Amino acid sequence: MNEEKFRKQYLGEIPVLSKYMELLKIAKEYHNTCEAYDRSVCRVIKRGEAIPITRVEFDLVNKNALIVKESLMLQVRVLGYNSKNFNKAIREASFF
Repeated sequence: MNEEKFRKQYLGEIPVLSKYMELLKIAKEYHNTCEAYDRSVCRVIKRGEAIPITRVEFDLVNKNALIVKESLMLQVRVLGYNSKNFNKAIREASFF
């Protein structure tokens, strides 16, 4: 058995973990996309994050977050996950 075959068989990526890491990447993309938009509509930045302070800013931020999430759901479904899994990944990805 050559080294490459050995690595793939015994040391390779765990498929479930690899898929979940892809889900976390999509969740991180969600955060980055939302934060970029938030910075364009919110006047207050605290601790490096945009903070909506008016009702209009709050509504714009929330509407955009829903649009971004829905636009990423196809990628999430292709990986075999659902919106509940994606919500969990979004919460977890906020710590990275």
